[in-house]
Amino acid sequence: MEEYLENSRCLASLAVFKELYDNKKDIYAVISEFIIETIKLKTIYQFNLTEIASLVNNIFDFDIPEAVIKTALKRIKSITKTKGSYIVDSTCNSKLNDDVSTKLTNTKQRNDLIFSKLFSFIEKLKSIQLTIDDKSNIKKSLCSYILDESIEDEYSKFISAFIVQCQGDKFLSNQLNDIKEGVVLYTGLKYNSDISKIGNWDTNLTIYIDTEILFHLAGYNSSLYKDLFDEFYKLVNEINTNSINKTGKEKIHLLYFGEVKDEIERFFNKAEYIVEGKETPDPSREAMRSIVNGCKSASDVVLKKSNFYNLLKNHGIKEENEKDFYNKDNYEYNIEGKELLEHLQNLYSTKKNDYDISRNIKFLNYINIFRKGESNTSFENIGTILLTGNSATIKIAWDDSIKKNGNVPLATTLGFITNKLWFRLGKGLGSTGNTYPKSFEIVTKAQIVLSTQINNSVSEKYDNLQEEYKKGKINKDIATTALLNLRSQVKTPENINGENLNDVLD
Repeated sequence: MEEYLENSRCLASLAVFKELYDNKKDIYAVISEFIIETIKLKTIYQFNLTEIASLVNNIFDFDIPEAVIKTALKRIKSITKTKGSYIVDSTCNSKLNDDVSTKLTNTKQRNDLIFSKLFSFIEKLKSIQLTIDDKSNIKKSLCSYILDESIEDEYSKFISAFIVQCQGDKFLSNQLNDIKEGVVLYTGLKYNSDISKIGNWDTNLTIYIDTEILFHLAGYNSSLYKDLFDEFYKLVNEINTNSINKTGKEKIHLLYFGEVKDEIERFFNKAEYIVEGKETPDPSREAMRSIVNGCKSASDVVLKKSNFYNLLKNHGIKEENEKDFYNKDNYEYNIEGKELLEHLQNLYSTKKNDYDISRNIKFLNYINIFRKGESNTSFENIGTILLTGNSATIKIAWDDSIKKNGNVPLATTLGFITNKLWFRLGKGLGSTGNTYPKSFEIVTKAQIVLSTQINNSVSEKYDNLQEEYKKGKINKDIATTALLNLRSQVKTPENINGENLNDVLD
C-alpha cells in the first residue's frame, strides 16, 4: 500500500472510479475495467479468484470483496472459467482496452499538480523548505485525509486551508471533488458486498445518537451542521417509509442513551445559570450561544428545552430504555478494561489534565455489547452503531486496539453513515440524476476541521482564563476584555473562507 500512496496511485484510482461511474457504467462494469487493467499490467493468462482479487486490491489500493470481483469477472467476455480457474484468451490479451490505464496516467498528472501546489502552499505558510521526507508524509496525510482515515495530524490544518483556498481554482477544486466522490462510491462498495441488493435496505439498524448530533438537528451548532443532519435523516426517512409500506415496520431506529439525556439536561441547566448571570458561557460552544441568545429569563431556556425534546420526538428519536449493560452475560463483550482505559487515556486526551475518556469508551462499550463483539460484517448487518460528533470518540473507535482491520467501527460520523445509506439506496450509481449531499464535498470537511481546531483552541484558552481569574492573577476588567476577544475568534464552518484563512490559521 505504501508504494501506491507514495505515487498517488490510490487517489488516482479513486478519481478514475468516479469518472467511470460518470460514463454511466454499472458497478460491475467499472470493476471489470480495473480487472482488465490488472491482467494487462501483470501479463496474466490464468488465475484463481483469490489471486486476481489480491492483485486488483494491491495495485489500485482498493479493498474490494472477492464476491464483487467474482461477479465482475463474468462481464469480461475474453475470460472463461474452467474447474475453478479463470483463463484469459491469449489472442486478445494484448487487445484489451487501455481505458483505465490512460485515465490513471492523466489523473496522476493532475494529482501531481495538486501535490506540487500543496507543497508550495505549506512552504509559504511555514516559511520553510520541505524535505523529501516532509513531502512524502504530506502525500500520505492528504491520502488519509481524503479517505477519512484520520481526524487530524500535524498537516491536517494546512491541508484543510489549502482545500478551502482551492475553491477559487476551478481545476483544483474539480479534481479534489472527483477524488472525494470516488471515495464515496468506493467506500460504499467496500462495506456492501452484496451489490444485488442496492436500491433496498432490508435489515434492522439501531443508530444511537450522541449529544452534538442531536444539537445539529436543532440547528444549535450552525446551519451547515443542520444541513448535514437533514441529509442523513432524509435517507433514514426514505428507508423507513419504504419499509413501512412493505412490512408495516421501520428498519432504522434512532435512539439516545440515558447518559446523553443527562448531558442534555446539564447543558440546559447551565444555560439557565448563564441567563441568570451566575456563569459565563464558554465562547467555543456554539450550541450554548444559540440556546441563551434571545432568552431573558430561565423560563425562556426551559421553553427552548421543551421545544428541543418535542423536536426529537417528532423525528422519532427516543431515549433508550434502561438496560443492564454490565450483567454477567455481557462480560465477554466488555471492552472497558483498566489497561485499555489507561492506554487510550494517554493517546487521546485532548487536554493535559482534565479530559476523562471513560465517557467515550462507555458508549463504544455499549455498542460492542449490542453487537455481541461481532463487527466483522457488512455495514447493513452490524445491527447497532453510535453516531457521534465527538472527535475523541471517533479516534478511539478507529484505534487498532478496538477496531480490527476490515471491521465496521463501533462509532461513525454523519459523513460516513450518510455515505453508506446513500450508496445502499443506489443514489450515486449511473444516471440517477441525484446530486451529492453536502457532506460529500471535500471543502465541507475542510471547513469543519478548521472550525473544530479553532474552537478547541478557544476552549482551552477559556479554561486558562477562568483559572487565572479564580487565582486572582487577572482582574474582572481584563478577564472580560479577554473573553470578548475569544468570542470574536470563534468560527462556524460556513464562516471559514479564502478571505479569512490567515486569521483562521493564526
